Amino acid sequence: MRALPVPAAAAMEVSAREAETLAQDDERLREARRRLDERRRRLQGQVREVERTGPVPSEAALAEARARRDALWAALRGGDAAPSGDAGERFEEALREADGLADALRVQAERVARLAEAREGLAACDDERRALDDEASALAERRERHARDFADAWSAVGVAPPSASAAAGWLAAHAELARRVDERARVQAQLDEDAARLARALAALARAESRGAGAVAGGIADVDAGADVGTARIPSDEPAARLARAEAELARRARVAHEHTRLRDALGALDDERASAARALGLAESEADAWRERWAVAMDVLGLASDALPEEATAVLDGVQALFGKLEKHAGLARRVAGIEEDASIFAADVGRLVARHASDLAGRPADEQADELLRRSQLAREAERRRDEWIATRDGKRAECEALEHERDAARRTLDELMQRASVADLDGLRAAERRADDAARLDARLDELAQQLLQAGDGVPGDELRQQTAELEVDAVRVRLRACQDEFEEVSEEHDRAIHDLAGTQQGLEYMRRDSRAADEAETAQALLARVRSEARRYVRARLAAVLLRREVERYREENQGPILRRAGELFPRLTLGRYARLRVGNDGDGRPVLVCVRADGSEAEVAGLSDGTRDQLFLALRVASLERHLEHDEPLPLVLDDVLVHFDDERARAALAVLGELATRQQVLFFTHHARLVDLAREAAPDVLRVHDLDDARRVAEERAAGA
Repeated sequence: MRALPVPAAAAMEVSAREAETLAQDDERLREARRRLDERRRRLQGQVREVERTGPVPSEAALAEARARRDALWAALRGGDAAPSGDAGERFEEALREADGLADALRVQAERVARLAEAREGLAACDDERRALDDEASALAERRERHARDFADAWSAVGVAPPSASAAAGWLAAHAELARRVDERARVQAQLDEDAARLARALAALARAESRGAGAVAGGIADVDAGADVGTARIPSDEPAARLARAEAELARRARVAHEHTRLRDALGALDDERASAARALGLAESEADAWRERWAVAMDVLGLASDALPEEATAVLDGVQALFGKLEKHAGLARRVAGIEEDASIFAADVGRLVARHASDLAGRPADEQADELLRRSQLAREAERRRDEWIATRDGKRAECEALEHERDAARRTLDELMQRASVADLDGLRAAERRADDAARLDARLDELAQQLLQAGDGVPGDELRQQTAELEVDAVRVRLRACQDEFEEVSEEHDRAIHDLAGTQQGLEYMRRDSRAADEAETAQALLARVRSEARRYVRARLAAVLLRREVERYREENQGPILRRAGELFPRLTLGRYARLRVGNDGDGRPVLVCVRADGSEAEVAGLSDGTRDQLFLALRVASLERHLEHDEPLPLVLDDVLVHFDDERARAALAVLGELATRQQVLFFTHHARLVDLAREAAPDVLRVHDLDDARRVAEERAAGA
């Protein structure tokens, strides 16, 4: 039993731990594959849901359409000959296609974003699947190597435990059995030795009794010394000495008999133990044979040989489990196909009802063609309804204009009737004649006023009556002399007047020339427009410059007051948001001496904001924003903070840290966080469960629609 070359217990313990690690890794891979398959099915469902409502434009298609448009435009511009009509039509078609795709991208931005996100998720799933396949291949190699090492370790024994976890029990049983066999051999040798000694003692005692009591002690001593009893010499001592030796011999014989009895009992006990060990060995061999039979039956079910290794059976079972998984997946796909077919039949029935109600001429055509045609007609009907509404609005506007004109006409008629009544005429001709007489009277009155004013000016402001009194006393000759002097003065003034008229004529000719030269007039007009624009822009520049100076001073004042507390708080938040990758923030200077923000990493190296990744830059800006809001809350009333998907560049761990920071801020002010990522909702439940309130806009919209439908 000791010679059996079983493996070492330490080696089997290491093998058992390796087997347990392999099993854990295999279970982890299965769970990862299950989660990955579930995520992939969900993303594929999102892609089908987006694509079900029609084709989705993409950036690649837009870039391709613009490339075709630019190529056609370059061909049109670079050609020596005049462009043909076909080339122009192709360019216009490419231009319309590019503009249409750009408009579709703008209008369907949400669908494009959802489809792009789903496709990126599918690509990530493919990468993860390849990584899992590589890991599974490596795990299979490790499992195969472990099975080979396990089989090699037990090859010299001729029999092996069913698994590495059972090897420790086998080795313990073998060690216990070997110990019992060694103990039995030792006891058996002791019994054999005691039996030989007892036999020699009994023989010596028998001969001593036959020869006399005096030879007992010497014979026994000779027996103990291993001497030949037949040639032992009986000493001839005194009777008292011989009696003492005889008593000692009798006492020794009693002890020998007692020891013989004890050894016989021990031998019986060892025989019982040997029998029990033999029964246990037989039972173990029977159990091993039964296990081999069951193993052979199980291997026959799996189509393997009866001596197949457990790893081979595990591989087959994994394949069977994968097959069942595929069958389950197939059943799920079949259910989905059935659901899709049911939806298609419901869709066809709905389309059929709409066709029967609104477009009986489409009966007999496929449901998808009917739906497309109904959609096209619906769009045409909406367009026609829109044009009709525009025409109705135009008609109503014209009617309002007509009514206003009619009101103006009636007012004009009333005014004419009132004027004819005042002028005491019966028709419009009489009113026109009265209007002309009134104009003549007005002109005569104006002339009289003008003459009176001239007379008043000529008389140095003396009224007419007083002027007549003054001139009544003048002599005629004096008046004639004065009149001649006035005529001379008048001639001089007339010459000056002619010269002024001549100068005026020249000026008028220049003006006429400028009027005839449209370019000069245009340039003058342009100059005046530019001058007005310069004046306007100068006023705008002064206001903008003044606003910039005031804003710069206010920014400097705000930075001096708040830079220290905000930067210190942002330096505390930034390591939390980056999970310790960055340790703190500090203010440095660029090459021109202007202050810049510097991020200090955990290893002491530094990076400016321009050198950060998109995710780290978003984390920095979030830290600064939260710090400034907390600073604001120290002196002013809290205002709601609205965030729209600000964590798109964050992984799960950093997103959880950011949501924890926002949860702390939400205890002091309201934080509204909009997102269409369900994963962020789960992370928020983990990071800030006490302050989180989730509102699903789809559910709210559905409730509103149900209420509207019920109303």
